[in-house]
Amino acid sequence: MPPELRPEPVAFVFGTVRDPAGKAVPAGISYDRLADGRFEGRASADLETGSYQIALPVGTHYGFRAVAAGYAAVADRIDLRGAAIEARYRRDLLLIPLEAGRTIRLNNLFFEVNAAELLPESKSELDRLVALMAANARLQIRIEAHTDAVGSDSANLALSSARAAAVARFLAAARVDPSRVESRGFGETAPASSNDTEQGRALNRRVEFRVLSL
Repeated sequence: MPPELRPEPVAFVFGTVRDPAGKAVPAGISYDRLADGRFEGRASADLETGSYQIALPVGTHYGFRAVAAGYAAVADRIDLRGAAIEARYRRDLLLIPLEAGRTIRLNNLFFEVNAAELLPESKSELDRLVALMAANARLQIRIEAHTDAVGSDSANLALSSARAAAVARFLAAARVDPSRVESRGFGETAPASSNDTEQGRALNRRVEFRVLSL
């Protein structure tokens, strides 16, 4: 076939959309390119089972998430820059009910190494948080940042505090009322996983937001 008529090589991402109790959630699945935040498409999860499948062109790093009314999406990402054509990747997605006390991880935030400077790839995730605040006018949150256990306690506390503050500044610059947003760094004091492996340390290096009130 002529090059212009050949189908674009793709890989497949599939899984289920559920809430923390394991209940299937009928949701929309949106995905974009992390490099520039360009919207790439949308799919739907099955109304009864919450299962979904999307075909993504290989060669790109993507962010994707489930979206449903009354829930905050926990985004995921997948790097298909070296993916084989028609490879299949399972990614189960979580939707967190918007309730006081809930903590939602912001998976697609990226910082300079050992610094609090947000990288351009973070913009899509931040824009979604701005949109969530706009859609829920009484929502008040606290940005909570964490580190792994590499380095001194004081340096990790300072780094996490600076990263949480950087996210709060972005929201303020996007005209989210600063009175609705707190920020706090926890350093290495609240690990999500073991610090004995690189995988565990990666899970510990995170930024979340906690719902304070609605």
